[in-house]
Amino acid sequence: MKKLLFVFIVAVVLAVNVEAQETKEVDVKKSTLTWEAGKIGGSHDGTINLKSGGLVLKDDVIYGGEFVIDMESIAVTDIEDESLNQQLEGHLKSADFFDVENHKTSRFEVLSSSKSGTDIKVNGNLTIKGRTNPVEFLAQPTNEGYKARIEVDRTLYDVRYGSKKFFDNLADKAIDDEFFINVELFVK
Repeated sequence: MKKLLFVFIVAVVLAVNVEAQETKEVDVKKSTLTWEAGKIGGSHDGTINLKSGGLVLKDDVIYGGEFVIDMESIAVTDIEDESLNQQLEGHLKSADFFDVENHKTSRFEVLSSSKSGTDIKVNGNLTIKGRTNPVEFLAQPTNEGYKARIEVDRTLYDVRYGSKKFFDNLADKAIDDEFFINVELFVK
């Protein structure tokens, strides 16, 4: 009888907890993703679009969610010369970098989060080029969603071009292994 009562109490607590959670769709038209990548003697930056996304929330804590990133939308914004801009954009989409022909999307799945002062510490899995690795970052709540700066080690996703980890004698052709994604999410 005690076991049955315990199971009933656990089921009620779980049901109340699930009902209190709310799934919010991300407004992909308003939300922005920008990227920054460094190299010896300079850097490049650009944009990339979200294809879809949603968050599972309860009391402003993120319990879950998933985002699909449209890799075909990757664009370069720091090069004004159209020919050079298209050259770098094409290289980023090639097999040397993100192999967009074979990997049209990337994904980020929220596994958990916790409050860290006014910020939210988010833990999840990022999948790029079919490879999945854990990622942790701080997100800041805004009036209409969240913003964050995420550091990504590209070599974990088989993006090796120009990496000193894999190639010797690169001199001034070396590209930083870490790049950054700046996120501004708007939820509906």
